[in-house]
Amino acid sequence: MFKFLVLPAHQDPMPLSRHLWKARIGHRILPDEAGNHAFWLLDVTLLPYVQLAIDDWQAGRPTQPANINPTSLAYRIKKVPVTLTLLLLGCLVTLAFEWLFGPIVFLLVSFTPMEFANGQVVSLPLSATLTSGQWWRLITPIFYILA
Repeated sequence: MFKFLVLPAHQDPMPLSRHLWKARIGHRILPDEAGNHAFWLLDVTLLPYVQLAIDDWQAGRPTQPANINPTSLAYRIKKVPVTLTLLLLGCLVTLAFEWLFGPIVFLLVSFTPMEFANGQVVSLPLSATLTSGQWWRLITPIFYILA
């Protein structure tokens, strides 16, 4: 958090606080050592918008929301870049294996062994999987995404 403003103890901080929230600027108001109202910014990247919002509030102008929409796709992607990268990488690997090897990949990584019988895919019982020592089949479906 970043302290960006201190109001005297006798001044009501709520009008400014409401104005900042309408501008989509997340903040907290905490008392400082002297009992004044210290405004703390939750997201430092919004600092350029704070001064604009304070200027609007002092001039009595209506709130102009910061150029951030928390529901937008771009905002969400910025918040989870590693997760999104791993998800996309997993999807690409799955599609590549499916394209290169076809349904044989599904048969190899399925929970229980499967085989073709009379033109249909038949699943063998779980006991056959465990007695044959293919314990890895218990976790490999976690990594497979049906495309």
